[in-house]
Amino acid sequence: MKKLITLALVAGLAFTAACKKKEEPKPTPGVAKPGPAAGTTTPAPTATTAQPAAGTDGKPGADEPSGGPIDAQSVINAQFAAFNEGNLERAAAFVTEDYEDRNAASPDTAVKGREGIIKVWQGLKSAFSDLRVAAKRIFDAGGIWVVQGVAHGTHTGELHGIKATGEKVGWEFLRYLQIENGKMKRSVVYMPSLVIYRQIKAIPSRGEKTPPIPAWPDKAEVITGEGPQANVDAYVAVHKAMNENKWEGVAAGAKPDMTLYNTANGRTIKGVDEQKKMFEGMKKAFPDSAFADEVVIGVGNWVIARTIMSGTHKGDMGPIKATNKPIAVHGADVVKMEGGKAVHLEAYRDPVEMMSQLGLFALGVPGGAAPMKNEKEAPAEDDE
Repeated sequence: MKKLITLALVAGLAFTAACKKKEEPKPTPGVAKPGPAAGTTTPAPTATTAQPAAGTDGKPGADEPSGGPIDAQSVINAQFAAFNEGNLERAAAFVTEDYEDRNAASPDTAVKGREGIIKVWQGLKSAFSDLRVAAKRIFDAGGIWVVQGVAHGTHTGELHGIKATGEKVGWEFLRYLQIENGKMKRSVVYMPSLVIYRQIKAIPSRGEKTPPIPAWPDKAEVITGEGPQANVDAYVAVHKAMNENKWEGVAAGAKPDMTLYNTANGRTIKGVDEQKKMFEGMKKAFPDSAFADEVVIGVGNWVIARTIMSGTHKGDMGPIKATNKPIAVHGADVVKMEGGKAVHLEAYRDPVEMMSQLGLFALGVPGGAAPMKNEKEAPAEDDE
């Protein structure tokens, strides 16, 4: 019997975790509540001016902003450097005392405060002793920062009942940050936890290659400035067309040679023809699928969106038979625009969120393993 791992890691990786006790989600200033359909947008906030930022001793640290306009790149790089060095108190000095960190796949739970996030980081360092992170791209929209990051490490300690394997791991993540006086006040993180499970060979490949370890960024690309509203409108129009099952409207929002990079498996889809196949597969599995845009902002010539895809699993999805169960899956898109059309999209989704809702992942199983159910004959495994 093939085995899959629990959802436990979803809330524990890429600088986030879900606390054991559920908390009622609180509205976040400047972030729209999800609506029943695509179309909700949020303009880029205005620039932030910092108050003095206290370090671990109550005084500004050497790496910390001490006043004036806040440079997102300096703050993010300094926090990541402190984390990589194992100086978790210094890393936590870059968040507010009432900081909240949520995983997009578990939106109703949160890690709170500096002590809470330090405990999360300690858990990560226990499982991946050499874990380090770096920013690939930073979007500075004043009161909102968006960070695309990369994590590398080695599985050297127990991970939710899974003993150390010595396997190298690497994944990509996105942090959507609300900034207050130059510090991180709210964070929502998107990352594919399934990647780690696959890389430490804790679950079968089901015929797919193990997700590759992403390249380490030498230097973060920094994008600033409010983008054209036309780009935001174009992105929203594509979701409207998808919801109405109008492929022509979807294709109209993209360049013919547009590329789509999926961070959950490291694959790139090229051209609208390949994307049409993906669209048709989605509509076959979820005929009533619809996208609601929680937040859509334009920064430079890019669009960043936080989305929720809902639908009912009424058709087969690869080797998985229809379950007739509803889903609501959180995701984030980072889209480069040219002439009002998408030329490149990087998607952040966690397949574990959908599979859990379809009943294909059991939760709370000792050792982290549970049988996969409802599979038709699956292809032979081929990890290499």
